[in-house]
Amino acid sequence: MTIKNQTFIASVISSAVFIAPAVSASDWYTGLEVGGGKHSSSFSSNVEVDKDDPVKEAAGKLDSANYLRINLGRYITDNVRVYGYAQSGSKSEVSYIETDFETTDKTKFEKNDYQFGVGSDYLYQFNDDWSFVAGGNLGYYNSSLDFKFSQKDDEGNSASLKKSSTNRGAVAGLNAGFGYNLTEDWTIETGLKYSMFNDNEHKLKFDDEENSQLKYKYKDATQYYLNASYRF
Repeated sequence: MTIKNQTFIASVISSAVFIAPAVSASDWYTGLEVGGGKHSSSFSSNVEVDKDDPVKEAAGKLDSANYLRINLGRYITDNVRVYGYAQSGSKSEVSYIETDFETTDKTKFEKNDYQFGVGSDYLYQFNDDWSFVAGGNLGYYNSSLDFKFSQKDDEGNSASLKKSSTNRGAVAGLNAGFGYNLTEDWTIETGLKYSMFNDNEHKLKFDDEENSQLKYKYKDATQYYLNASYRF
């Protein structure tokens, strides 16, 4: 995602947010949203890593992009709405245990993330009950990756190592789906969402003879979502 694209999306959403208070035909609403999907993730290292090494397998198993989101917004008209959101990603965790005759090694990775941002949607009404929804959002993400390694031998001796990485940056998304009005106040929506993350790369550096370094990159994410909103 280029700076030009970020600026364009931000301008569209910001304009909608500032125009909203000046329009009289508006209603407030709040909603709860759950979603699930995967990041487009990749792994790299400055040293050679075996195909079956736990650190390489973790990249494919830490790409979960499940989340829980709370929205609070306002309808400018019956067809246009703006909102702010707070989102928490579900914790992704991968553990590996390797045991030989003398030692037991445990490797653990844990990924967490959250977002805050604003967005805008356009709703095309098919009839009084059904509508098509399309929109976009721009926000701020915080993503963390923790690495833990521990070793125990049959004599009771133990050792451990911990490394952590945190990233922060911009996230932009597009969404499209369908909504159904259960009542005048309650609506449910479901659809597909695509999110783009700016520089969401985690680097883990180790103080060994090779100065080894692991990189996990979580780029875009494709997710299905379901939400319920109340209009008041």
